[in-house]
Amino acid sequence: MTRGRRRGSPARKVFDERGFRAASLRAVARTANVDPALVHYYFDSKVQLYTQSVGIGINPERVLAEVITPGRRGLGRRLMAFLTDLWESE
Repeated sequence: MTRGRRRGSPARKVFDERGFRAASLRAVARTANVDPALVHYYFDSKVQLYTQSVGIGINPERVLAEVITPGRRGLGRRLMAFLTDLWESE
């Protein structure tokens, strides 16, 4: 019997097979053989689960809030500041 964490990511498998739009937290739970409530406990949204499962170092919701939502005026400056902060963070 093997102990410890399973290899691979059930979430990544679901996103790879179905694409972001068609994937769901319930489908990830089914693939991982866990209760959907467990997935919901650890991940508030599909975006959060996706970014964690594919190893993206940025949060798309943060990009929207900080860079895009304020509007077109100053967009380039905000984007460069965001990318610079990301580059310099560990």
